[in-house]
Amino acid sequence: MSGCRLVSALVVLGVCTARSARAEDVEERAPESEKRWSVAADLGGTLASRSSTSSTSVSLGRAQALGVDLDRRFDRLRLFVRLEANAWRDRRDDGSYDFVLALDLGLGARIDYGGGRLRSSIAAGATLLAVPTDVDQAGTFGAFVDVRPLGYAWPLGHDLTVGVVPLSLTLSVPVLTGIPLVSIQFRTTVFAERAF
Repeated sequence: MSGCRLVSALVVLGVCTARSARAEDVEERAPESEKRWSVAADLGGTLASRSSTSSTSVSLGRAQALGVDLDRRFDRLRLFVRLEANAWRDRRDDGSYDFVLALDLGLGARIDYGGGRLRSSIAAGATLLAVPTDVDQAGTFGAFVDVRPLGYAWPLGHDLTVGVVPLSLTLSVPVLTGIPLVSIQFRTTVFAERAF
């Protein structure tokens, strides 16, 4: 139940922040609104996640992702292409780690609201297992879904925006056959975006 309260508090904070944007801020950003394209880079990671072994209950920093988006703006709607390197690790029974790297390529849609200071997005596509686990082979294809219900963005001027997505959900399944390889990640992400 505390997760619902946290998300509710973040939504209220975002709406209040967006309402505090002055009219002058909107007028100053008007020339930027003519720019239809943007590129964004982001770095995300799981702060804490459920461990895959019975010896520990929580794993810190189990997954990291580095991504790039190229998007096209249509008023408040943005359509984008996403490329991401998604790495995670699981602890083996002997205490060592099994590292996995998947490369994701997909399409997505994003809605900007709250004066451009809030955003929500979803992306889906194919994922390639680049560095396999002990039991899987590299080169297998699967699917991924990335849901970002709420992100905060702060324009810095000169077409540059920075922001944070406090909590997102990524489901990556790079191996669909046999015993599927599934990674469920609740990430926190920071990003920088440049319009052109």
